[in-house]
Amino acid sequence: MTAAEYLSKIPEHIADAMRARGVDVDGIISYQYSDMDKDGNFADCWVFFDKEFLYILTGYDKVEKIRGNKKLKASFDFLSIDRIDHSTFKSVEVERYVSTARLIAHKKDESEPAEEILKFSLGIANKMVPLVRHFNDYKEGKTVEYNAREEDELFCPKCGSRYPDPERKICPKCMDKGSVFKRLLGFFKFYKTKLIAYFAMLIISTVFTVISPYLGTKLLYDNVLTQGVDDNLFGEVGLVLGVIIVARILSLLINIGQNYIVGGIIPWVVYDLKVRIFTAMQKLSVGFYTSKQTGSLMTRVNRDSNNIYWFFVDGAPSVVVNVLMFIGVLAIMLYMNWQLSIIVVVMIQLLLFLYRLIQRSFRKLHHARWINEANMSSYISD
Repeated sequence: MTAAEYLSKIPEHIADAMRARGVDVDGIISYQYSDMDKDGNFADCWVFFDKEFLYILTGYDKVEKIRGNKKLKASFDFLSIDRIDHSTFKSVEVERYVSTARLIAHKKDESEPAEEILKFSLGIANKMVPLVRHFNDYKEGKTVEYNAREEDELFCPKCGSRYPDPERKICPKCMDKGSVFKRLLGFFKFYKTKLIAYFAMLIISTVFTVISPYLGTKLLYDNVLTQGVDDNLFGEVGLVLGVIIVARILSLLINIGQNYIVGGIIPWVVYDLKVRIFTAMQKLSVGFYTSKQTGSLMTRVNRDSNNIYWFFVDGAPSVVVNVLMFIGVLAIMLYMNWQLSIIVVVMIQLLLFLYRLIQRSFRKLHHARWINEANMSSYISD
C-alpha cells in the first residue's frame, strides 16, 4: 500500500477538520482513532503525526440526515487540537492497564520521564500498534511501510463493512444466518417425538382455523339461510352450528396441547443453551472480558437467550401458522371467486412493500434499544 492510498482512508470530515486548523493533510505520515482524550474523558480523538508535530484532534463525530437524500452525512463537532513537537522524542509506546491503555513518548534524553500523549480504552490498544510502528520507523530513519493487510483485515472482503470485533472476523451482514438456525435446532435433537407431535397439532389446528369461517359463512348463508323460511331448515342450522362449535372446541384443545408440549421443551433447551454459553465463556481469555462491557456480555447471555425462548414459543409457531393460513385461505378464495382473489393478492404486494419500509425503521430502533440496554446493564453492574 502506498502512502497516498493509506492517507485516502482518512474520513473526509476528519480531513476537512484538520485542514480548517491549518494542518497539511497531505504531509501526514500516519494516523489513528482514539475513544478518549488525554484526561481520560470519552470523546472522538484522532492522533496524527507529520515530520514536525504530533496532532491530537478532539471532538465528537456526528451523523446528520440530509433532507431529500437517503444517505447520511458525517461531520465533526470540534473541541480542540493539540500540536506536540516530537523533535525531542526517541520513540512511542503503548502501555496497557486493566481496562485502559495510553500512548507514551520516550525522550531522547533518557534522564527525562516519558510523556503521556493520549489515553484510550483497551479495545483501541491493538489499533494503535501500526501508528507506533510507523512513528518509531520514522524516528530511526527507516522507510515507513504501510501494510495493506493490516487495514484490510478490519473490513469484510465481501461487503466492505468493518468487523464489529476485529479479533473475530465475522461479518453480521454476510454470515450464513441459516447455519445459526441449524445450530439452534441441534438443541432439539432429544425432543424429536414431541416436536413431531407438536407440528402435527399445529397443522391440524391451522386447518380447523381455516375451515371454520368457511363453515360459518358458505354453508350457513348459502346453503341454509338463503332457502327462505322453512321449518325443515332449523335442523340444518343446528347441524351447521354444531359443526362450527365442535371445530372451535377441537382447535382449542389442540392449542392447549401445543402449548403444553412447547412449554415442556423450550425451557430445557434454553437451559442447555445457557450452560453451553457459560461453559464456553470460561475458556475465553482475560483480554476478551477486559475489552468488552460487562453489561454487553450479560445482555447477550440473558436477553438473547430469552429472545430465543420466545422465538420458539411464539415467533416460529406464528410464522408456520400464518403461512399455512395464508395458503389455505388463498386456496379457498380462488375456489370461491378467483377474480376477487387476484385483486386481493395485488393489494398484498402493496402491503408487503410498506412493511419492508417500516421494518428498516424497526431494525434501527431495535439496535438502538439493544445498545442502550447493554450500556444500562454495564453501568449497573460496574
